[in-house]
Amino acid sequence: MPPDGSDLRRADPASLRGGAPRDLRLRPVVLHGRGRAARLGALSRWQSDSPVDVTKHRTVPLPQLFRRFAHGADGRLVAYLLGLQIAAQIASPFFNPYMLEKLDLSYALYMTIVATSYLTKVVASPWLGRFAARFGARTLLRVGGTGVIPLAWFWTVTSDWRLLLVIQIVSGLAWGALELANLLMFFETIHEHERTSVLTVFNLLNAVATVIGASIGAVLLKRFGETRDAYHTLFLISTVARAGTIVLQARVLAVNVRAKPMIEQTIAVRPALGSINRPILSTLPDESADSTGEDRKRIDLSPPDPGSGA
Repeated sequence: MPPDGSDLRRADPASLRGGAPRDLRLRPVVLHGRGRAARLGALSRWQSDSPVDVTKHRTVPLPQLFRRFAHGADGRLVAYLLGLQIAAQIASPFFNPYMLEKLDLSYALYMTIVATSYLTKVVASPWLGRFAARFGARTLLRVGGTGVIPLAWFWTVTSDWRLLLVIQIVSGLAWGALELANLLMFFETIHEHERTSVLTVFNLLNAVATVIGASIGAVLLKRFGETRDAYHTLFLISTVARAGTIVLQARVLAVNVRAKPMIEQTIAVRPALGSINRPILSTLPDESADSTGEDRKRIDLSPPDPGSGA
């Protein structure tokens, strides 16, 4: 016979949880702590980063980086990425509510659609690397940068989950190509001794661009009324804004990018916007001693002439 309310109030909390002793309940926590400590110890023993001479690092002031937006290879690449980020973020944060509320997808189907883009990018990564080695990173940048333009518009065409999966496959290919090209060009257009400074500023500006794009999208969606048609209008605006970044893409200076083996870790997966990846620095090859920033600012990124032997 179940106890009445007074019995429940007088009951020992431990008995309501099955009567497990306190030490047994703490055992998983202790085991987790020991496992985490062992993991950190193993990582510290196998750390393979080579010593870095920080005295050679140079800080790039923000005004100087802004001036490079017009003339420098690294500045033009950063300007293009920031412009594309703003354009993409106009729509990106609103794919989740659109799928779950307006399309009324189940959570399982929603997760399947989100995962499809990421899995496509993972599977296609080796092929994209071979494409970059054969045709050049700038060609890969053009393919990826052009491919991401109509992705938001595709969502206004259909609500069939089968076609949405196809769209996500295309999305994975396009964003995968763009992200790989950006990574390759980052490590060639930015001088080794300025890389920490430039990428630190870029990460800050990229976060600001994300906020700007998402804020624009939120204001527009609220003004349009948050209906299904309002979402479609927002996706179309993002598509037009992405198309406008073609001008910035064309200004990215040509550089000769050599394919380099590296390992990336995924930080987050975003619907219709690829994933956030970061290279594992210890997997990056050392740069040659004669690599200088000056001899890489104006060199050609287009693939070598087959007859030149280069």
